[in-house]
Amino acid sequence: MFIKSIIDTIEKKGTVTVIAANSYGSGEEVFTLSLSEWRKFSKSFTLHEQDEVTEEMYDLLKEAAERTSCLITAARLLSASDKSSRSLERKLKEKGFSAEATSHAVNILKKKGYLNEEESCKNYALSAVRSKHYGKRRIVEYLVSHGYHTDDANAAADGIPDENYRAALIYNIERKCPDIASLTRAEQQKKIAALIRLGFSAGEVIDEIKELTKKTKKNQSQT
Repeated sequence: MFIKSIIDTIEKKGTVTVIAANSYGSGEEVFTLSLSEWRKFSKSFTLHEQDEVTEEMYDLLKEAAERTSCLITAARLLSASDKSSRSLERKLKEKGFSAEATSHAVNILKKKGYLNEEESCKNYALSAVRSKHYGKRRIVEYLVSHGYHTDDANAAADGIPDENYRAALIYNIERKCPDIASLTRAEQQKKIAALIRLGFSAGEVIDEIKELTKKTKKNQSQT
């Protein structure tokens, strides 16, 4: 195998592509390296067209190309949505990347600040309260199930003001069971259970339902 061509696209794409071909001209292999990977590789080898590709050179090119591809894929996955380190690692491995390339990509993204689990947890917690109207427990459960550390999940959920959770609970009660005072006890229990599944404690739910019932009765007595 020999070096057929070296394509420098650092200025446009930040990469160098090395094309290697076998001696019979019947097959080619393409290795695309990021600038940082190319610099690392160049410390061990200086490539020129028509150079023979040794086994060591081939292995280094293959590993560098995989790390480059893995990092590009990881960045694309993160641009689509926030992810924990664990979930990102799992997705990269599912796509066939090695443990070494996966770990390298995750570490690079952490160093550059693109993968910030604490910030991701805070962003999700705030969004979940405002748009999904979840309670604290549901938020923590979601974050932990998606690979975030329990401490980060709890800290993010605790950082949301209590009045925000109360507003979310009131929204759910008014939307899902505004007539709860007129329901049978069995029907009320089902409604309460549904609200608890949204992440609110039984005490919170019952207290707000009592307040709603009081307001309803007061309004009825005034009419």
